[in-house]
Formats: sequence, structure tokens, C-alpha cells
Amino acid sequence: MDSARDDLIFSETRERWLKVARIIGRVSDRVPNGPHSEEIAARIQTLVNEGKLEAKGDLSRWLYSEVRLAQSSAAARAAPFKE
Repeated sequence: MDSARDDLIFSETRERWLKVARIIGRVSDRVPNGPHSEEIAARIQTLVNEGKLEAKGDLSRWLYSEVRLAQSSAAARAAPFKE
């Protein structure tokens, strides 16, 4: 379940800073009867703790905090494939 939720969160997250409230709202809108906002917020916090997202501000205050893709993750996606 976390993998599908993570994919949705990552699809709404960018390399630039975005409000946590925006990401939660967009993920919620994409999944009818899906996870509650608090569950999405908790998963965002976990992704920050795992270093997959970067955060600034108090993540419990959704309108006043922001996240972005971790710079190492963004660089890995942008790097060309090498054999």
C-alpha cells in the first residue's frame, strides 16, 4: 500500500519547493475514498525521514511547510543510463 501511495506523492512533488497542503490535497483528489489527509501527511513525514523528500518548516503545519524531491533523488532520475 505504501508503494502506491508513495508513487502518488512523488507524482505530485517537484524539484522546487511546494506546500505540503497542496500535495496532500492533490493526492487526496486523485484517489476517491482513498487515504485520509492525515495518512498522506504521515507518509510524507516518513519519506522526509528516509531522505526521499526534503522539507522546510514544521510538517505538521501543512500550509506553512514545504517539501521537494531530495536533490540526490532528482539527480539520479535526470542522469542518463550508462551500461
